[in-house]
Amino acid sequence: MYETTETSQDAFMKQFKFYKQIKSLHDLQNTDCLFLDNLEKNQNFNAVNLSTENISDQELKNVGLKNSKFLNCYELKSNPGLLVMPNPFVNLHQRHLVKRCLNKYHNLPNKTNLDFHTKREGNLWDEAIRQNNFNEFNKLRWATIGYHYDWTNKVYNESDYTDPPEELTNLSKTIACLIGCQNFKPEAGIINYYHLNSTLSAHQDHSEKNMNAPLLSISLGCPAIFLIGKEFKSEKPVAMLLGSGDVVIMSSQSRLAFHAVPKILSDPSVHKHFEMEDESSENLSEWTNYYNYIKKNRININIRQVN
Repeated sequence: MYETTETSQDAFMKQFKFYKQIKSLHDLQNTDCLFLDNLEKNQNFNAVNLSTENISDQELKNVGLKNSKFLNCYELKSNPGLLVMPNPFVNLHQRHLVKRCLNKYHNLPNKTNLDFHTKREGNLWDEAIRQNNFNEFNKLRWATIGYHYDWTNKVYNESDYTDPPEELTNLSKTIACLIGCQNFKPEAGIINYYHLNSTLSAHQDHSEKNMNAPLLSISLGCPAIFLIGKEFKSEKPVAMLLGSGDVVIMSSQSRLAFHAVPKILSDPSVHKHFEMEDESSENLSEWTNYYNYIKKNRININIRQVN
């Protein structure tokens, strides 16, 4: 899925080290990091017209997206093909995705990093709740869906496949259609589980045979500083803050761009992305365990077409 590369003149790493030492959201105020609010007034972005004419609001609602009049998309001027959709989700669906990532998507026969060291049995989340002990669950770093990735040979194993969750298939197809990619096929994905001390080093995603299809990325939970560069690490990357619900789409020229996550930050207002009106005590009780995780961690879902 990704591969790191070193260069002698590494402007990317310089920025990575700078943003890795950021301690709080307040520290970002005096940096060049871009925030994804009020992008219609941000000179670093151009507005992108979404293809909503063939997608009804009911279809958007079915996959957890807001009404079309509340959906926005922007392209980073310095990185053609790098698109951002600031939180297009209704709060209920953000909750749903968090629950599924924590309780379902890592289940067998899907693969996880834990499989290299232990034989999994049962449901990791349910067991953590039952024992009131999350030590084992917190060792979970990633889970793969669809075509599973051969981390040794850095290729997709096309004989090792499990059907991606239907809800993620429908959601990613809808997002792809909104940006004009009606033929997008969600064939593989990875769910990353980040703690506040986690990072993702600079890399390119170039294991897919089809490099013309976009790569879709959904953030949930704590905000992350995301660095997006060009095809070579000698070029300085742009930093942007991704909050819960934000969608990044790497397409066109940005599909092979180096990118990284040097820092996950705590956000005391992260709860606003999951709040519900007229919530019953039963629903709140069920959600509490999930919220206690997501308020101090980040989950990233990325979906790509392989062939």
